Amino acid sequence: PPPRRPFPSSGSVARRMASPSSPFELQNLIESRRTVHDFDPSLPPGWEDSLSRAVRAATRAPNHRRTEPWRFHLLGPSAAARVCRLNADLVAAK
Repeated sequence: PPPRRPFPSSGSVARRMASPSSPFELQNLIESRRTVHDFDPSLPPGWEDSLSRAVRAATRAPNHRRTEPWRFHLLGPSAAARVCRLNADLVAAK
């Protein structure tokens, strides 16, 4: 089976996602996003800050009648690895 990799391998995309230089660049990144199945086993530099900013932005997203329907779950390394393995198996089965 192909190696299981948790993060996109395109360094330039990962760097742009880590710190978009303007709101317009962020909007362009969101609108042009594509599913990537080729993953790199290492985390990009600054990923924790990017994740924190993404969660903060998500909690401020518009929602119906202030119901705030989102829930976030922080996975530890073992659980994250199991999710990655499960996802790789599901992708490989298609």
